[in-house]
Parts: sequence; structure tokens; C-alpha cells
Amino acid sequence: MRSIFTIIVFLFILSGCSSKEFYTLGDISNIEVGDTITNEFIGVEQVKVPAYLMNSPIYIKKSNYHIERLDNANWVNSMEEHLTSVLIAYLQKYMNNPNIYLYPWSRIRHIDKRLTLIINDFIASSGVVTLSARYRILDKRSGKIYSYFYETEENIDGKRVEDMISAMERAYFRLIQDISSHL
Repeated sequence: MRSIFTIIVFLFILSGCSSKEFYTLGDISNIEVGDTITNEFIGVEQVKVPAYLMNSPIYIKKSNYHIERLDNANWVNSMEEHLTSVLIAYLQKYMNNPNIYLYPWSRIRHIDKRLTLIINDFIASSGVVTLSARYRILDKRSGKIYSYFYETEENIDGKRVEDMISAMERAYFRLIQDISSHL
């Protein structure tokens, strides 16, 4: 009897007391392929994100000084890596340029431009997603560095976590379009 009880408790612990939901953003299937602008080799450094985006849990901003973890809501993978992958895939499609890669990489020795993106703030609060970022483009041919600051807010259309993620995606895509206009 005691062993059956132990097995039941073990299975209960193993299955978890609560369910976890996993979320992602970056569906570029509806992004139109752009006209060929350039075939420059563009190196994209890994996106740098705030600490609250580095881990799996999803957070919301409750006040100017307090962020709170959403129960049972997690990113499917590292947001640094994921936002970098989405940035590269979006730019490749939107700019119709397959020569956009993660930088540094081992086999390509020549790049024309290098992109560095730092996200300062990317969080939902009071029905709005705020995205604040800065990025730098190094033009290797001219040796010039161009620095930009970007801020946007996107309304959350609904109360579900999916609605918040959709607003985050729209804000991130707007940032990528801004970046592409400077590349």
C-alpha cells in the first residue's frame, strides 16, 4: 500500500502540478519578398536583450519599478538566439538578400556591413508593448559607423497572452523594417 502511494506521489510530481504554455514570435510567412536591393554580405551580431528576456519565463511590467512573471507562460527558447534568427530571416526575405548571416562566422571572410542590435526594453504594460532599442551599422567599405535609436509602442488587442505576443511581434517587425531602411 505504501509503495503504491509513493508511486502515485512520484507520478504526480513528475507530471507537474501545473501546465506550462510555450510561446514564440517571428512568423515571417506573410512578409513579402522585397525587390532586390543589394547582394551585399551583411553580418548580424547576436541580439543583446535585457536580463528578463534571457530566461524562459515571460514577464510583464506592473509598474516603473516592478516586473512580474506570468504564470505558466514561457518562451520556447532563448530570446537572444531567437530574436537574432528572426532578424536574419526577416531581413533575408524582406530585402531579398540571401547574403545575411550571423556574425562572426567561420567560412565567409568578407562582409560589407555589420549590424549590432541592443534591445533596451521589450515588455508589455497596461495594454501596450514597449520596444526600445539601439542599433549600429558598420559600413566596412567606407569605414563609417551609423548609430540609431528606435522606440515604438504597440497596442495589445485583447487579454490573452497570444494577443500580447502578437503585439510584440508587430513591434519587432517594425524595428526590423527600420533597420532595413538604413542597410
